[in-house]
Amino acid sequence: MSNDLEDRTLERRDEWVAEEVERLFYLSDRFLGRAIIGAARAARSIRGDGFAHHRVPRELRHAAALVWDIGPEIARRLGETDIRPAEIRPQVRAVSDANLRFWTWRCFQKTTIAFLEPAADTGRHSAWKLLLNDPSDGNPLFVALDRLAPPQNAQDDICARYIAARDRIRGSGDGRAMWSPGGQGERIRLSSAQMTSVPLAPR
Repeated sequence: MSNDLEDRTLERRDEWVAEEVERLFYLSDRFLGRAIIGAARAARSIRGDGFAHHRVPRELRHAAALVWDIGPEIARRLGETDIRPAEIRPQVRAVSDANLRFWTWRCFQKTTIAFLEPAADTGRHSAWKLLLNDPSDGNPLFVALDRLAPPQNAQDDICARYIAARDRIRGSGDGRAMWSPGGQGERIRLSSAQMTSVPLAPR
């Protein structure tokens, strides 16, 4: 593949992530939770070991926590009930929403796409692109956490400070504590027909 083709492929993938995060932002809690747990399960499938905690190398332990504990627990708190037996260790269920925000940031920060084995099935690899999208450009995990435990200002937690700092770097004086499409946004409810026509939606 030429560099030009590679650049265009990356650009299309980035456009898909941006569009998908914006779509997820507008979903109700129930559907956002289902999308997050679906993405976590798809992300696990790109490795033969399924990112199991006791099988992954040390550099992937935070990635494993994201897709076995953090993503499913966020989904559960949004109302998702389809939780599998191996998902969500008891200590993760027990933490407060605020501490879940901190754990999510820590795992997110220590997980890098460079450690993840690319899959021939780009749809599965796209789940990682979505879960690791920069929070200042919209990340579904933090969109959900903003509903569960919204920061009151840009100093409330590390992710809020990061988004505010990125806004300042980009020349925006808003100092947002939370990401939203175009800086503003309201959640809407989609019809069943609309939900079944988009990827990652519950069937």
